Amino acid sequence: MTEQISLNRFRRGFIFGLGVAAVIFFIWHTKGQPSWCAPSAPSWLPWAQPEEHCVREWISALGGWAAVAVAIPTIGFLAKQLRDADRFHRQTVAMTLERNLTLAKRMTRRCGNERRRIDRIKLNLSKMNAVAGAAGSSTILSPETAKMVLKLIENFEETDLDDFEAITFVGATYLRSARKALAGIQKIADSASKANGGRTISGRELKRVDSAVMRASSHLKRLDDHAKEYLKKWDVA
Repeated sequence: MTEQISLNRFRRGFIFGLGVAAVIFFIWHTKGQPSWCAPSAPSWLPWAQPEEHCVREWISALGGWAAVAVAIPTIGFLAKQLRDADRFHRQTVAMTLERNLTLAKRMTRRCGNERRRIDRIKLNLSKMNAVAGAAGSSTILSPETAKMVLKLIENFEETDLDDFEAITFVGATYLRSARKALAGIQKIADSASKANGGRTISGRELKRVDSAVMRASSHLKRLDDHAKEYLKKWDVA
């Protein structure tokens, strides 16, 4: 509504200036040289022509005032446009910052939850490694542990991680590498979660599961550190 009013004022000013110029041109064209022309007067410079103040000079002088009449609403309109653009920019920056801060807070909570899940997985894997022994014999991956691994894989596919890494440079390959490692053990965990009493896995498969979980844990620690640093930067607890 306000922008429409400013635009109407600009149009009225332009039409007014154009109308003034048109009236002057009409008078000059129909009535010839107006009576307000002053007679010629000798110039104060001996080599110059006599001065004459007539239609050309009047139009030239009045044209400047007409330009001012047109320019004033134009300047006001442009100034308002600049103020509106600056306000819109400030609002956009504030909204973006609020979104990023909310995302960083959510990332710290998610990292905490996932790292606690990983601690439970690690505890179970350490027991499995103890059973397998140094020879790396086969052992049982329980359905409970397998389900926790599957939940970890699922949560690592959430877009929040990508969104957060888009605003803070965590590293171009860490998340992709962790996802790839977790995807490599998904079939193992899926079959173990569905088997009654778990699934027997080889020592090699156990190492793959252990390695993927450790890689996920390292990246979560990295994400948590970056999220806390981002919140600290903006003095947000």
